[in-house]
Amino acid sequence: ELERLLHAGERRRLARELRAQLAGVRERIERLDRYDPIVDCNEPYMEHTERGDYFACADVLAALGAGVWAAGFAIEVAADRQKAAFRADPGNRDRFIASGLWAWSRHPNYLGEILLWTGVALAALPALSGPALATLVSPLFVYVLLTRVSGVPLLEARAEAKWREDPGYRAYKARTPVLWPRPPA
Repeated sequence: ELERLLHAGERRRLARELRAQLAGVRERIERLDRYDPIVDCNEPYMEHTERGDYFACADVLAALGAGVWAAGFAIEVAADRQKAAFRADPGNRDRFIASGLWAWSRHPNYLGEILLWTGVALAALPALSGPALATLVSPLFVYVLLTRVSGVPLLEARAEAKWREDPGYRAYKARTPVLWPRPPA
């Protein structure tokens, strides 16, 4: 995580990689307005479009995946920007952030990362078969890594050590979920 924060260019590289991975999603989404995806997903066969392309549940998964990816990307970018702005204010030195997305989740940036990779997996699912299906473990791997191994546990322990006695932090921790957002109380 520190490496990611130190190298802002990494975020741009990640965005380029994801755009390359989702290159075909845009075309699929544009085709969605020509068809009723609910009807097509219930059909036992795939229809041909006028261009000879296949349209079926794959297009729905591509659109859903693109939406989940976009939501994750937006959440992660917004959370990172909010935290950077918070830290840039000298008055916030040695304080914890509890505003913006951080009022909804104690780790919204990690939530965004998990959603981002889940969206990629959903969009890619129809194109995968055989051993390539093993790549679907990626979102689960990211989730386990961020919530059980590195990100959340390390930051929670550091926050607990730093603000354990702070009544404001205790209240924030009690009302704000670790990862999955909930409207502020």
